[in-house]
Amino acid sequence: MLTFGKLKTLGFFRIILALFMAILGATIFDQIIFENDIKMQMNFQKEKKVENLIPTRLKQFREELEEKQSAIIKLTSERDSLLTNIAKYPTIRHTEYEKIKRYIKDSRDGEAIYDEQLKPKEVYEPNGNIERTKNLDKDIQILQAQCDTLRISMREVRSLAKEEIDKSPIGFIDELIAMKEVIFQNKIAILFYFILFTFLVCLEMLVLVSHGDGQCEYTARIIALEKSRIENINKNKYTIDPQ
Repeated sequence: MLTFGKLKTLGFFRIILALFMAILGATIFDQIIFENDIKMQMNFQKEKKVENLIPTRLKQFREELEEKQSAIIKLTSERDSLLTNIAKYPTIRHTEYEKIKRYIKDSRDGEAIYDEQLKPKEVYEPNGNIERTKNLDKDIQILQAQCDTLRISMREVRSLAKEEIDKSPIGFIDELIAMKEVIFQNKIAILFYFILFTFLVCLEMLVLVSHGDGQCEYTARIIALEKSRIENINKNKYTIDPQ
């Protein structure tokens, strides 16, 4: 009986294997047969991805533009304050001291004795904010150029999104999804897939039943031996002389 169980299990797994092979075979055949339709569907999917990506990119560009415009306003306000200070104080006055030697007298040795004194001197220098204003002007120009670039990107957001999607690689899953859409959106395609799948299942099952009643020669012999063993056991059970 253990042999019968093994044979049944083996037959079950052979049927499961046949079904999986039919599914894989039908999928591969459909990828070849519906190649052009799958390409068209994948292009359609790309367009949908582009449409979904456009709002995201526009939101990103707007946020970056607002951030840079806020920075420009802040730097411009700081520059205006510095310009007001420069207009009021174009130069900064400060006092420097220089050492001056003053003759006092001669020593006993005949050497002159000098005394050092610090003489104040007023110095006028340009306001230090002038240089800071120049640096702020450079930063504002850079930010304005970045804002212009973002505005151009917002106008060309569709082409940028399409370029981004085109650069992304196409995977096997994408092809399977496209094939599913092609098949299950068209009744004729569904019918063709069912016919192809049925044909492959029948082809695989034909291998299992090609030796007559679904039993190969080895299987038939095993079954015959099991039947003979059971018959012998039954005969011996009734011929034993009870004590």
